[in-house]
Amino acid sequence: MKNIWKLIKWRLELLSKFWSLTKPNVKNKEWLYLFEEETRNSIMIEGYFANKKEIQNTISNKKYSKNSEEILGYFDSASLVYEFGYQKYINKEKFELKHSDIKTIHSLMFRWQESKKPWDYRLWDIMINKVRIKPPVWSMVLLCLDYFISYVNILDFTEDNIVSSLSKLHVLFESIHPFEDGNGRVWRVLINYVLLCHWYPNIIIKWVESEKERYFTWLEKWEIGLYDYFPLNIPKDDWVNKWDFSSLEKTISWNLFESLDYLILSHYKSYELVPVADLMVQKGFKEDYGRQLVNRGKIIAKKIWNQWFTNENLIL
Repeated sequence: MKNIWKLIKWRLELLSKFWSLTKPNVKNKEWLYLFEEETRNSIMIEGYFANKKEIQNTISNKKYSKNSEEILGYFDSASLVYEFGYQKYINKEKFELKHSDIKTIHSLMFRWQESKKPWDYRLWDIMINKVRIKPPVWSMVLLCLDYFISYVNILDFTEDNIVSSLSKLHVLFESIHPFEDGNGRVWRVLINYVLLCHWYPNIIIKWVESEKERYFTWLEKWEIGLYDYFPLNIPKDDWVNKWDFSSLEKTISWNLFESLDYLILSHYKSYELVPVADLMVQKGFKEDYGRQLVNRGKIIAKKIWNQWFTNENLIL
C-alpha cells in the first residue's frame, strides 16, 4: 500500500497547486462530470443501462426516460450526501458514521419510487444474486449493523490507510446486505461520502463484465468466518485482517487515480499536452515505455484517438 499511497499523494500535491476541493455542486463542470459518470456506472452495475446523453437530459434538462427514477435517485442521494461530507470536513467535524447516515442515503436513493419503503432495514431474509453466501437473517441485521458502524468508526481513513479501510468497509457492508434493494448503490455512495469527509473527490466504480466471477469468488471467500465475529459488542480486526484485500484495494486505488487525474488534466489546455511517446523519445526512452508508466500510474495522461497525451509536469 505504500507504493499506492505514494502515487495518490503525488496526485494530491499536483492538484493542490491549482485546485482545492470546492463545494460539490452541479454548477461546477468538474463536479458535474464526476456526478454524471458515477451515476451512469452505478446504475449500470444494477442492470439499468443509460448512455451519457440520457443521464445529462435527465439531470440537466429534466427530460425523463424509463431510467429516470434510478438516475435521479442515485444522483440526488450522491450530490446531497457528498455536500454533507464536504461540510463536515471544512467545519473540522470528526467523522462518525451513524445509522441515520446509512438510512438517509437509502431513503434519498428511492424517494422517487412510490413502491419502495426506503426508510428502514429489511424485514425478511434474502439471498445475494449470483453469490453462494447467505447474509444474516433479518432479525440480526440491526445487531450486525451496530457492529459494522462501531468498526467503521475505529478505522483509519487518513493517508496511506484510506484505501485499505474503504475495502474493509465495502466487504463488511456487502456481507450484511441490510436493505431489500439498493445495497450496492448505498455502499458506493457511502464510500464516496467517507472520501469527501476526508477531502478526497468521489470515485467512479466501474463494472467490468470480465471481473464479475472473480469478484463474486472474492466476496464468498471474504465472507467465510463472518459469523465467528458478527455481531459483537466490541469490533475485532482478526477476521478482517486475515484476508488479502489487495485486489479490491487496487481497484479502489485506480478509481481514485482516475478521479484525481481527471481533475488535474481539466486544468490543462489541449495545446499544453503532447504525445507521451514523443516525450519519452525526447528523454531518451523507447516509445512504448511511456505506456508502461501510464499503466503503472506514474504518468498522468488522457487518451485521444488511441494515443496518450500528457504534460512534462505530469511525470513522476
